[in-house]
Amino acid sequence: MELLVDLMRQGPSRAAEAATAAAANAMEASGTNRAAFGRAGGLAAVMGLLRGGDPRMQENAMTCLWNLLTDNKEAEGELVRDPGSIPLIVQHVLTGTTAGQELAAGCLWKACSRDHAVKEQVGAAIPGLVQLLLAGGPGAKELAAGALRSACIGSHANRDAIRRCGGIAALLQVVRLGGRAAVQACAALTNACAESEHNQRAAEEEGAVPLLVAVLRDGVTHGGEGREMVECAVTGLRNLCDSNAGLQAELG
Repeated sequence: MELLVDLMRQGPSRAAEAATAAAANAMEASGTNRAAFGRAGGLAAVMGLLRGGDPRMQENAMTCLWNLLTDNKEAEGELVRDPGSIPLIVQHVLTGTTAGQELAAGCLWKACSRDHAVKEQVGAAIPGLVQLLLAGGPGAKELAAGALRSACIGSHANRDAIRRCGGIAALLQVVRLGGRAAVQACAALTNACAESEHNQRAAEEEGAVPLLVAVLRDGVTHGGEGREMVECAVTGLRNLCDSNAGLQAELG
């Protein structure tokens, strides 16, 4: 891995691109290789390519970062400690390639789950994350919803930003689609409506209560994702109805 990292840092463009792809592939299913890549200074090399590479190089570098962070708490910690890393990943959510935006959303999800301190920086990515909910494929929708789910926890500013960007309606749209993305979207909606009267009202206007009731009815008859959806839907109804007599009456 040291040789690959050296090529990523100092090699000619084509060699650096090939080395980045090779490192990403080597880390995909190997915790040993992830640890070796980290020890060789791989995170700094990836960030350098994300700052200065062409779009194809940056997409390879984002794949490399995603694979590095998989089941790797040490790398997650290193990422959030680097003051320039989160804003750079946010930029790739907003302006990266299609695949790069999706992977950047996943990296922000991991960063938010790791450290609440980065949530203010992650807030700048919310317009891009909402756009992924609207226009991304199933994987992009899941990662974007997961990032929003984590970004909402403990952050009134991020909850407000989701509503202002049309995120409440977008999350409900993903819930209606079902699948893995719907679980994350339901959880993100739940967190977005916690202690937020404005978001509760926006969710009510978009038909959240009958949708979540339908999710409950459907989920109790299914295992796996169905059980997760039931938990998220119940918590969502709790948050929506908190101190809201109108919604309480609708649920009744």
